Amino acid sequence: MKEPFVLALDLGGSYAKTLAYSRRFGVLVRTKIPSRVEEGPARTLARLAAELKRVRALSGVPARAFAAVGIGAPGPLDHRRGIILSTPNLKGWRNVPIAASLGQAVGLPALLDNDARCAAWAELRLGAGQGSRDLALLTLGTGVGGGLVLDGRLRRGPDGTAGELGFLYLDRALDAPRCNFGLPGSLEALASAPALALAARVALRRARRGPLWRLCQGQPSAVTAAMAHAALRLGDPSAKAAWDQAGRALGLAAASLINALNLERLILGGGVMADGGRELLSRVRGVAKAGSVPQAYRRCRIVAAGLGDDAGALGAAELALDAVGRA
Repeated sequence: MKEPFVLALDLGGSYAKTLAYSRRFGVLVRTKIPSRVEEGPARTLARLAAELKRVRALSGVPARAFAAVGIGAPGPLDHRRGIILSTPNLKGWRNVPIAASLGQAVGLPALLDNDARCAAWAELRLGAGQGSRDLALLTLGTGVGGGLVLDGRLRRGPDGTAGELGFLYLDRALDAPRCNFGLPGSLEALASAPALALAARVALRRARRGPLWRLCQGQPSAVTAAMAHAALRLGDPSAKAAWDQAGRALGLAAASLINALNLERLILGGGVMADGGRELLSRVRGVAKAGSVPQAYRRCRIVAAGLGDDAGALGAAELALDAVGRA
């Protein structure tokens, strides 16, 4: 039997990324379009179905060669039934049967999984996790997502919510914003892009000077995580305070995961890493080393993700191919 082709979709709050893919030929076509999820599920899904059909046509591969559609989306979701249950990143999307809707529109079986789990699977198969069987991925962006691969198998949990590593609870006493679901002191509340920006703003309002003050033109409310990274490279103390907070929180989370799961890889990805991965990795490794069992720490490599923007869609594609192979 010839290796099939699949379509893949990584649905985010701002953008939707699509691929046409096979293991033999890799990525044939990739696109990235605004997701416009605020228009509601019906209109958004109709537009995404049209984009998937367009990608299939652009691939130059006969439609009959495609076997499935893989979908990655923010959780919580029910991957068995293909339903987005509710998610803060897709406001107003409750109990949306995304797999059935897109599958019917495209004329292919469709499979849904959590976007960060998809990215973890892609890094295992194709990226920074190759050669390992036990890894955790943390995606640092608007929130903090997570995925776990244990003994070579993607960990979903009995109701599909395993791997929500952004809700690891570190310290309620820490002065941090409330994250989407958790309390102050959760990893998402300390190391996401909004948390980084907020920490920089708080420090800047006290300092009222330095490179970050000039970059934001004296308006701390305008500070972003990317701006804080630019200021960090110029030696700004307010930016340093924000990145130190994120590095410490991620290092504590990394130590806990390494100690509990005896990981081979802990992978950091997402937009925050694109802004300041080198600076963040050094902070995370230092804190993790101090808090980990020495033998476990030596076994685990803490590394940057290798697949960039493609990770979620590639993981959805690989999971779809796995499912087709089992059918």
